[in-house]
Amino acid sequence: MEKNANPKFLKAQWRMLHSIPIVHNEFMLTHIDLSHNNIKNMLGIGSFPKSLLSLNLSYNILESIRGIEEITKLQLLNLAHNKITCIWDL
Repeated sequence: MEKNANPKFLKAQWRMLHSIPIVHNEFMLTHIDLSHNNIKNMLGIGSFPKSLLSLNLSYNILESIRGIEEITKLQLLNLAHNKITCIWDL
């Protein structure tokens, strides 16, 4: 994953990821970009820090959305260009 000058951002686009990486809450991330990967499901989203403000999951192969409600400070969610057919508990 790309090392950043700003530790509040995690940029992991175009990494051919098949799943959401575990991100420990002690990292006070506010922005995560996992766009342009091969992520199919939301498993692992529960590990994201509660401080997260922006999450980009565009251009993946997500079929269902689940677990987003746990990220209570989230202000921007980009799910464009996925294969979403089901949204749970929003």
